[in-house]
Amino acid sequence: DLVNDDEVNVTIYRGLDRLLTDATGLNAMPGGSQRVDMRWGASLVRHTTGKIIDSVLTTEPVDDMVMPWMNLNVPTIQIYRDARFQLSLTPTGAEGLLAGYADVDTYYKQLIRNDSTHHLSNGQISGISMYKALRRLADAHPDPDSGENTAISTALDVKMVQVHIVHPSPEASGDETVTH
Repeated sequence: DLVNDDEVNVTIYRGLDRLLTDATGLNAMPGGSQRVDMRWGASLVRHTTGKIIDSVLTTEPVDDMVMPWMNLNVPTIQIYRDARFQLSLTPTGAEGLLAGYADVDTYYKQLIRNDSTHHLSNGQISGISMYKALRRLADAHPDPDSGENTAISTALDVKMVQVHIVHPSPEASGDETVTH
């Protein structure tokens, strides 16, 4: 029930396919299908539960969500701890927030790997100063040895569209899939 449901199971997958877009290619459209990547994405699958109240889904935290990330065509990852969604639902999509704690070292490595010193300088960002600020402002997940926090509060705007999930069949080898 997209309006009220006391018990919702949520699974997070990495998809293999591009989303359908409108004629401009800028706006994702509902419909279409999304094959689940169990070859490279199996380690990214996460499960959580949640509730829907007045068409708003709120999930329980996901301990460590690893999200593929790309900036300037350089693939990396982000790690979010205690990640939870709060999404306003419609029959064709959802919008809201993904909130949790970004792992400081992973975030910084992604930034330095994707945005060269040249690009950072254009925004007047000192990579070293930014790392020091991230470490100073980190507010969660203390390191067991040093006691220093290793993650910083973060929130991302999330816009989703409805797709039909295509799971791999148990007997499938290669790209064979079956729609459920």
